Amino acid sequence: MLAAPLWGEEELTYLAASYDCTLRVFRPDGSERMRRALPRNSHMPAWGKALCVADLDGDGKLWPIVGTQAWRVHPITPEGELRWTFDTTAHGVTALAAGDLNHDGRDEIAVGTVYFCVPAVTPDGLRLWEDEDYNDFWNAGPLFPFVRVGDVDGDGDREVITAGSDTLIHCIDRCGVKKWTTSIGDEPRGLVLTEAGIAAASGTGDVHLVDGSGRRVWRHGDETPCTALCGSSTLCVAREDGRVEWLSLEGEVVAEARLTAPAGQLLAVGQDIVAATTDGRVVCLRP
Repeated sequence: MLAAPLWGEEELTYLAASYDCTLRVFRPDGSERMRRALPRNSHMPAWGKALCVADLDGDGKLWPIVGTQAWRVHPITPEGELRWTFDTTAHGVTALAAGDLNHDGRDEIAVGTVYFCVPAVTPDGLRLWEDEDYNDFWNAGPLFPFVRVGDVDGDGDREVITAGSDTLIHCIDRCGVKKWTTSIGDEPRGLVLTEAGIAAASGTGDVHLVDGSGRRVWRHGDETPCTALCGSSTLCVAREDGRVEWLSLEGEVVAEARLTAPAGQLLAVGQDIVAATTDGRVVCLRP
């Protein structure tokens, strides 16, 4: 799910993409505003796999972007139409993130996929990078479940940060060339950009913080595997035994909660954390 003020409107709009190949759009009171069937691509179902928002025109208006299992990325208009369709040619979409990569005043969209590469899309739905595998085809991934966009090294250019099933964090520059990688020891369970660095949770139970050059700042170790990570000014990590830990940006545990089942998803909403658990609950947590 995703919530944002869309298309220049003031109030929040809520979106949900699902395995029934439908994007649902809700008003703040929970009533349904529109419903859009997402298009199949040959034999591939259009399961909704990822959502983000992007300023496609440089006017401050945010457009909802949906990525599907059908290898496609679509912006949605206020009328529920598809502004354009981008085909990843790289199998299903796993994650989306937006940011101005080429200093044109409009947001480009970085796309995580299940097939070894992270393509980037222009605001007009065209391929931004000629070499979509950023010069490392077959030596990365194959799965990229997380992708973020931000200026992580302070050089004035935004980078694409992604974590892959190859146990590596990858930093890709605005031209699609890989700048560095660093290992987190196991498959990623979450990826967050903070003011202190890049945080990633791994299946081994560790939470790592690395700087904009890929050097480790700290590692918080635990024998219980991580299941999710979120945060900004602090980090919140969920574990397989149902624990949720709050970590300072220095890597110290500052609070803890216990859930009835592991959290598969965490969402930071102000100072609160919303957790979706594997036993079907949605829980709001406060440290």
